[in-house]
Amino acid sequence: TGTRRLHGLYPAKLVAKAVQEIEINFGITVSIGLSYNKMLAKIASTKSKPRGFSIVGKGDTDEFLTKLTVREINGIGKKLSEKLNKAGIFCLGDIQTKDKRDLVIQFGDTIRLLFNLIESREKSSVNAKNESKSISTEQTFAQSLKRKSEIKKFLWAASVKVSDAAKKQNVVTQSVHIKLKKENFKTLTRSLTLNSGTNLASEIYNAGLVLLEKEISHAPFRLIGIGIGKIEEINGTLHSNDFFKNQEKDLEDATDKIRNKYGSDSIFPGIMIDE
Repeated sequence: TGTRRLHGLYPAKLVAKAVQEIEINFGITVSIGLSYNKMLAKIASTKSKPRGFSIVGKGDTDEFLTKLTVREINGIGKKLSEKLNKAGIFCLGDIQTKDKRDLVIQFGDTIRLLFNLIESREKSSVNAKNESKSISTEQTFAQSLKRKSEIKKFLWAASVKVSDAAKKQNVVTQSVHIKLKKENFKTLTRSLTLNSGTNLASEIYNAGLVLLEKEISHAPFRLIGIGIGKIEEINGTLHSNDFFKNQEKDLEDATDKIRNKYGSDSIFPGIMIDE
């Protein structure tokens, strides 16, 4: 990625220096996973906490994944791990010796997750030159969200995050999508096409809410995400012939300036107030 050329240090040394500065300045301990692949880096970061520093090179990938215990994989809890162990699956390498169809019938989406970890090891490479064709954010919760009010609060905060990124990149979208993961690991994805391009948090949120209303009966959700796709760069200033939409844009521009000056918690809609 050109880290040494840009910063004068190899990636491992640069990350170690950043971790040290974070702990000195903020008192926060950080665990690091470094790899050529984002999925591998994420898994490696969970090793040797706290202050862990794991590196997985291309030549180490097969051995690293084969020996990775199912309990170490994000999303595999204690009970599920025990069920997999009873089926003779203790490490990721164990599933390669078994029939995929039989395992899918027995464990469903869970076993697909394990196979995907192996099959996607050459994907999701770290590439600083990738152009953004979509913008999204998602979060896996320690405790699944069930109450509609809690889900709507997260959806608003996530919509603001996506909107801020779109405004920073000077792009708009006519496509909004949501991602929901149930407690049984089944993932639901839904999308909606808008009548005109937008990067407003309010419009992204309202589109997400329409999609959410159709799936709220499937709650609780252990993961929720929202994003925009098919983004296009704005030529000039974002303007609409719709008077009310222009008013909404002016209002959001004003609130953005307040948030930028006084912080993200300085102004927020009523939906964010606890009931």
